[in-house]
Amino acid sequence: MPSIRRLVFLGLVTFQGVLGAHISHTKNSLINPTGTSNSQPDPLASTYPNNVTGTINQTIIVAPISYLLARQLIPEKYGILPHYAAMLPGFPSKMYPLVLEAKLDHDVQMNGTSIPDFTSFQITFTFVDLLGDGYSTFRYIPTDLITNNSLAIARVGLYGTNAIVVDFDPPNDPYAYVPASQGPAPGAIYFKATSTLGAHVSAKFVPLGTSKGSYLLSFYQNVTNQPTFGDGVVCDNQLRFFNTRITQGVYAPVAIQGNITIPAQYLPKTTTFTNVLGLKLDTAFVENNYLSCASLKGYSYQGE
Repeated sequence: MPSIRRLVFLGLVTFQGVLGAHISHTKNSLINPTGTSNSQPDPLASTYPNNVTGTINQTIIVAPISYLLARQLIPEKYGILPHYAAMLPGFPSKMYPLVLEAKLDHDVQMNGTSIPDFTSFQITFTFVDLLGDGYSTFRYIPTDLITNNSLAIARVGLYGTNAIVVDFDPPNDPYAYVPASQGPAPGAIYFKATSTLGAHVSAKFVPLGTSKGSYLLSFYQNVTNQPTFGDGVVCDNQLRFFNTRITQGVYAPVAIQGNITIPAQYLPKTTTFTNVLGLKLDTAFVENNYLSCASLKGYSYQGE
């Protein structure tokens, strides 16, 4: 298995190249969403000063879909590994865990150079057998709904993923509780992503307390640490840390439950998933960009 130290090193050249191509436009082209984030500072920057680090503050949701639908949506040439069944006690049989992520990339930096925060929404297909070895798990992300941040959009395109620019409401806190004085869902977690074509993703969730009531935390650690791809040639290897101060104590993950609607632009038909479970959480990360997917054969990091 490739070591974490080696993977961290391999990701530097690509980040520097992409950042270098856009750095002259940092003040003009990299658009930070309106408003300020409530996210905590990156706790890994001083530990890994020469690496790409940051935080992801997010709402992550598990939506059961039929295995047959998953098989329809994931390219036929890729298998689906059954590992998730053991990680999800009580999960409906003949169903597949579609993982939905609304998130804010915050305080992303390397060598003292940072990029503005950006918000995105991803429909991710987990436990994909990209390499056909029956073991190595990957996440297939065909589409990324993202705010108008030129560096982030360019990065998405490197992986063969289709980037769709959308407007988010709230603009950069898709994990935050709605104040009682604002919004259609006071005290709940609410977000909506609307594209120029009018299609939108909308969701409302209420907290259940701590992680009790949701799926096992180990499942979320596993899926968020699976390397991601769009075209199957190059992969993004993002190491998510669950043991820093921003994921513990008062910032510990909170279980949530609610409804989310995905339009027909992203699924065969407009679908509302009701009473689905998820987590509100914040994690730090070290990211390795533009790696050969084949180099990740046997990769099994599942978060620290």
